[in-house]
Amino acid sequence: MTLFQIPNMLARAVTRAFAPSGECARTEALGPSIPGVGARAGALASFRAAAKPRSGSAPQGLGGLWRSAFLGGTNDTQGDRLAAGRAANHRGGNQSVALVGAGPGAKDLITLRGVRRLEAADIVFFDRLVDPELLDLTRPEAELVYVGKAPGRHSWSQARISEALVVAAQQGKRVVRLKCGDPGVFARGAEEADALRMAGIDYEIVPGVTAASAAAAATGGFLTERGTIDTLVLTTGRTEVAGADADWLPALRPGCKVAIYMGVAEAGRIEATLEDHAWRDHIQVEIVADAQMPGQRALRCGPTAIADTLRGNGIKNRTIIFLSLPKDCALASGESSLRFGGEVEQACV
Repeated sequence: MTLFQIPNMLARAVTRAFAPSGECARTEALGPSIPGVGARAGALASFRAAAKPRSGSAPQGLGGLWRSAFLGGTNDTQGDRLAAGRAANHRGGNQSVALVGAGPGAKDLITLRGVRRLEAADIVFFDRLVDPELLDLTRPEAELVYVGKAPGRHSWSQARISEALVVAAQQGKRVVRLKCGDPGVFARGAEEADALRMAGIDYEIVPGVTAASAAAAATGGFLTERGTIDTLVLTTGRTEVAGADADWLPALRPGCKVAIYMGVAEAGRIEATLEDHAWRDHIQVEIVADAQMPGQRALRCGPTAIADTLRGNGIKNRTIIFLSLPKDCALASGESSLRFGGEVEQACV
C-alpha cells in the first residue's frame, strides 16, 4: 500500500460516514493496517447523526471534518499553535505572514501545513515554478499575485516583493508567500523575513521539499548513503556577486555529494573548477531536470562534459547538478554503480 492510497481510503471513510444508516458500519473495516484511519473513520460515522439535522445532507463543513480526520483534532502540535496565533493576530488587527514552501513543482509534494495556510490566505504572492493547481486551494475571494523570476528576467525585484509583503500584512490581510522548494534553501526567504522583522511583522516559515531531495528521489537515489556518501553540500551556481564562485570545491572529497542549484548557466565555470581536482576522473555527475514533473529527465556524464550535456539535451533551467565522489575512489569512471529508479539517459562518459 502506498502513501497516496491513504487519502483515497479516508475519503471513502468520510463518504460512508455520511451515507445512509446501513452503510455506516462499513467504515470500521477500512484500515486496520493503517494506524488511526479505522478509528477516525468510526469517529466520523458517529458525527453523522448530529451533523445531518443541521445540513439536511452532507454537512457544509465537510472540508473541515476532512482536515480534522486527516490531521488529528486532539494533539496540540506546533503547527496548530502557530495557526491559532495567526488567527488571533488576524482578529486582533495584528500582522503576520507565512513563508510557505511549495515543494519542487509537483502539486502533491506540498506539506499539509502549507495547504492549510493556502486555504486561509487573503492574498498569495507566488513564484514562477509553482504548480498552478496549488492556487486552486485558495478561497475564491483570495487575491493571487504573480511575482515570478526567470533567469535574467524578473517581473518583480526582490525589494518590491518584500515591500509588498509588508504592506499587505499591515492592511490586516492573512498573507502567504508561496515559494518553490523550501523557503530557506536558495529562495531568498531570509531577505523577506528580514524586511518583515524590521517592520515589526510576525512571520512563520513552513518548510517544503527542496529540489535536491526531489531530484534524488526522482531517480531512485539518495542524497546520502552509509559507507559511500556521508557528507552533503547544497550550493549554488549563482552568487550575489556576479562571477564569484561558491566555496564548495574544498568539500568535494571522498564521501561527499554536492548538489548545485541554479548551475545550468554556470556549467562551463563548474567544469573549469573541477579541471584540476585531485579525483576528477572519479567524480560522478548526475543532472536531473524537472524533477518530479511529467517531463523529468535524468542524465549522467563526466565532469568535463557538463556544459555539452546540458546544451545537447536542451536543458536550460529547473535543474539540479549532482557531483558525487564515493569513498572508494578506486572505482573507475566506467564502472559506476549509480542506481536509478526512473528513466536515465547515458549522455556521455
